Amino acid sequence: MMIINESKDHIIFYDGFCLLCSRFVQHLIKLDKSKNFKYAHISTNFSKSFLKNKIKANDIGKFIVYYSKGKFYFKSDAIIQIFLDLGGIFKVLLLLKIFPLKIRNFTYDTFSKNRYQWFGKLKECNVQYLNSKERYIND
Repeated sequence: MMIINESKDHIIFYDGFCLLCSRFVQHLIKLDKSKNFKYAHISTNFSKSFLKNKIKANDIGKFIVYYSKGKFYFKSDAIIQIFLDLGGIFKVLLLLKIFPLKIRNFTYDTFSKNRYQWFGKLKECNVQYLNSKERYIND
């Protein structure tokens, strides 16, 4: 069982059936040389417990959630914060914050609602990638 340090951990809660989401996680694993991020499929018991009272039950799986150092980020803010925490050249994505949150989240929601149709849906959750099993929270 993985030990979670709520004040230090960076946990990305994602839809493991979504092909786009799974590829995003696979890409992050390659970019995250320091191995700072942990990943949890949104439908795991851990995710449901950890996110309880943070998002509505019927919203689980509709958008990405990022937990970093005791704070929750949702939708476009989650994507931006993930790249900021990744560091390096990705900090340039902070410029996306010049767009109002409503516009950023409208764009995010459009992709989210159509992600299976546009990018495909996996038949089973793809939670293991290469040699990164230790980075997934699977309980």
